Amino acid sequence: MGSTILGARPVLGSRDLEASRRFFTGVLPFEVHVERDAYVLLRSGDAELALEAADRPTPSQLVLRVIGVEDLHGRCVAAGATIAEGLHTRDSGRRDFSVIDPDGHRITLVEMPTRSGRIGWVDLTVEDATESRDFWAAVAGFDSAEPVPMGGYSDFVLTADGRGVAGVCHARGVNAALPPVWLVYFVVEDMDEAVSEVERRGGRVIQRRESMAVVSDPAGAVAALWAGS
Repeated sequence: MGSTILGARPVLGSRDLEASRRFFTGVLPFEVHVERDAYVLLRSGDAELALEAADRPTPSQLVLRVIGVEDLHGRCVAAGATIAEGLHTRDSGRRDFSVIDPDGHRITLVEMPTRSGRIGWVDLTVEDATESRDFWAAVAGFDSAEPVPMGGYSDFVLTADGRGVAGVCHARGVNAALPPVWLVYFVVEDMDEAVSEVERRGGRVIQRRESMAVVSDPAGAVAALWAGS
């Protein structure tokens, strides 16, 4: 029988429980759930954090996933908290900053990007994927083209710096009806809602699968919708 971790409760040592309590409940959006003489249990959403009295707490690092990181950064700045690393947006779209609590613990607050509203993939579907693979690899300077077994034949993933960045597919099977264009995949949260919006706005659904749909806008421009990560 397999095992699963159901949750985690980090424990931070504190020289002054009242000062720590004020920081986590006044600056950060935690609420006190349990409070004893030398122990405070805090909760916010699904996150739990314990504070425990300690004469010489060892500085720790804690990462908290949040919603509204910009607001939290503003609250920390307004409270005069020590900002160890300012608010910034990483290449992945993740936004984060780090603040130091009254006992020297480094708290990093992270807001992950939403899955929707971005390009998740791009590929090309043609009769002869091998010829197109070689053409685009040479013209655009891709590192290589990795085969993807499809059962009796292979499609390909073009790579740059060892990372897959685009696909070249044969017009076979479920791809047989796809147009021979570089098809961009827009990530959406709810496929049913996105497809309904296409139709409400005068677009057309060319092909629908469980987690993917090929659609065109009123001008005839084609793209794919992808309910993925």
